[in-house]
Amino acid sequence: MKSFRVLYLIFFLSGATGLVYEVIWVRLTGLVFGNTSHAISVVLGAFMAGLAMGSWWLGKKADRVGSPLRFYGLLEIGIGVSAALVPLAFRSLDSIYWALAPSLDKVPGGNGLVRFLTSFSILIVPTFLMGGTLPVLARFFTEAVQEVQRKVGVLYALNTFGAAFGTLSAALFFIPRVGNTRSTLLVAVANLAIGIFVILMDSRRQRETRRQTQETYTYAPEPTGNARNSGIDDNRSLCAFELSHRIGLTGDQTRLTRGGGGEYRKRLTFPP
Repeated sequence: MKSFRVLYLIFFLSGATGLVYEVIWVRLTGLVFGNTSHAISVVLGAFMAGLAMGSWWLGKKADRVGSPLRFYGLLEIGIGVSAALVPLAFRSLDSIYWALAPSLDKVPGGNGLVRFLTSFSILIVPTFLMGGTLPVLARFFTEAVQEVQRKVGVLYALNTFGAAFGTLSAALFFIPRVGNTRSTLLVAVANLAIGIFVILMDSRRQRETRRQTQETYTYAPEPTGNARNSGIDDNRSLCAFELSHRIGLTGDQTRLTRGGGGEYRKRLTFPP
């Protein structure tokens, strides 16, 4: 189990990358809507919807896959690829907005509705994949760790600390010094590296398991029905806790941004 301690660092980095994306996406959608309030609403709405749908659908799938750890690596790769395409997608929509503007101005609220739907559709893909990371990893540790509650509590704390680190890094370093697009690409590379590393780790784990199976003939009794269901129950409890926790944070974040965002925009000017 010592070989899986590196997953603590991966949890930390996973939380950091997600919040770096969120800060960058607020800036990108701000350019689409022309104000921060609408941008924050769209990004938080896409985040919450994507996390909820991903946690629900991918969480159910995690109970049926043969290797949750490999599945998690594939999710990280998908997050990196889809997030890297977000700035390109927003730029490509500029010409569409200008072409549709004369027609949409005749419809009350039509311009804002189209901008909302297109921005939401772009962001829902990476956030949907992000939503699956928690239940998939929880499923893996349910199988591999005996003290599930304590271990998952530590991992969730590290993921949250990573989110705080990612927010500060995006606002104070990545966006001012690197810019939106290059920061997105750098973080996407980190997601790809995490995904590839996890897949290689899982391949090594499976090889060791097969070798140990061939070398030993010790009888291992099948887990009882209660033991099988305990992992699923813990997984569902974690998903419910994650959803309620993020709903509370979303409301706080919106209120704080509404109160202090104006002064923040006056003091900082970031490159595109």
